[in-house]
Amino acid sequence: MVKDLMYSLVEIERFLLDHHAEESVSGAFRDVRDAVYSYQIKTVGLGAGRLQSTAASSKSSKCRARSPTESFAHTFLCGCLPQDNTSEDDAITTESCSSERKDCDVNHPLLPSPRPRRGWLIGPSRRNLFVNYDSVEEYEKLVSQLGNNWNMDLLALSNFKAFTQNGPIITVGRVLIHPVGERIHPDFNRLLAPIISMLQDVYLPNPYHNALHGACVAHMMAVLAKTLKLRDYVTPHEEFAYLIAALGHDAGHPGKTNAFLRSTQNPLALIYNDASILENYHASLICHIIRSQEDFFRLFTQQQWEAVRTRIIQLVLATDMMSHFKHINNVKERRLNGTLDYKNNPEDLWLLLVLCIKTADIGHNFLPWCEHLSWTKSLFEEFHMQGDEERLLSIPLLLFFDRTRSCDIADSQLGFFEGLTTPLIDELALVDANNVYFDRFIRENARANLEQWKKNSKRRLEDIVQDLEESDEVHRIPDATIA
Repeated sequence: MVKDLMYSLVEIERFLLDHHAEESVSGAFRDVRDAVYSYQIKTVGLGAGRLQSTAASSKSSKCRARSPTESFAHTFLCGCLPQDNTSEDDAITTESCSSERKDCDVNHPLLPSPRPRRGWLIGPSRRNLFVNYDSVEEYEKLVSQLGNNWNMDLLALSNFKAFTQNGPIITVGRVLIHPVGERIHPDFNRLLAPIISMLQDVYLPNPYHNALHGACVAHMMAVLAKTLKLRDYVTPHEEFAYLIAALGHDAGHPGKTNAFLRSTQNPLALIYNDASILENYHASLICHIIRSQEDFFRLFTQQQWEAVRTRIIQLVLATDMMSHFKHINNVKERRLNGTLDYKNNPEDLWLLLVLCIKTADIGHNFLPWCEHLSWTKSLFEEFHMQGDEERLLSIPLLLFFDRTRSCDIADSQLGFFEGLTTPLIDELALVDANNVYFDRFIRENARANLEQWKKNSKRRLEDIVQDLEESDEVHRIPDATIA
């Protein structure tokens, strides 16, 4: 009975999240939920299989028959996430098994079926409340800033009708990759289109690790490579490698951490032997999707593909935060002993590109406060959803994942900034000590956000967000277009 009650709370919360319930409704539910959780109900004997919904497997029954391994993985990846209850009027959907698509033919044993195109919105623009989302001119103005303006209003862009119709990975991927694709082969961009679409489809509608996050990381990766002038020293194929790696770095992310997958003996943890589980999975998905498109794959020689695949794996695996300081120290040690030479040594260049994708992956911390707070809210909502399931499974909750301790989030962010983000961007800034752009925009945003978290110490995240939403403050964000 208690287990059913706890499970129902998780399902209700997912339903409200999926259907963008009004704040008054969500607030009333949170009061009830928190009252139940305050009793610290302890459950035992609830296996991971109980958490898996049969809805996903029934929806996917129209697709080709899956092997036992595929079915098990598909049930996990789709069943442990919010289910698709959106009507045709509420969301743009994709047909998983359309005869016009080959998504179900990708030979990867753990490839999730395409999902309805949801989970693309973090929230509205906080700096411009009067955006005309039907304006082609305003849309094209924002699109032109992709890969070229760290402070661009990506939240505004994500709410334009044209953006939601195409989706984040397709929109951003086209803009960033098109120029380099033209340099590689006349047919490159045309043949790449289904790959970008499939990458977008395998992103799941998580509160944070969704397709918009993937697109945002690719945009930031492009900005960093450009402003630090690292792009000047890569070949077109290498530029494609770091852009596609950034776009797909969280492809198929189930909204759970590596620690959760290990604790529940998830099949991904068994396949990858507990080592960078999700990162190995994301890199594998990217490469399998590319290999599945034979006409595109033929554009590469064997040597070119091996080089591209090597760099994709290198960059995506580096996003595992467990290896955070290893990658910082790889650069720091070479810099201190005077051997760092990224202009002439390709391996040094890629050590720096690793720091770029790591910076981009946690890049919302270096955005203006009004955007950073929106992304932080979504991140902790995803953490709390995992915490709810951990409570069901009697897994000890970490601080970040316990929604009853929201007042500790500000201080945890302080620790994250001071202990993890600052060493990363400080080291990356030394690539070009005279780079005014990096200091003026990226590091300045980080400093300002750190001060905001200090100012809001011990306050509940919900109250901090509410203050922002109710404020009449006009957020004047400096233009950060690269000259």
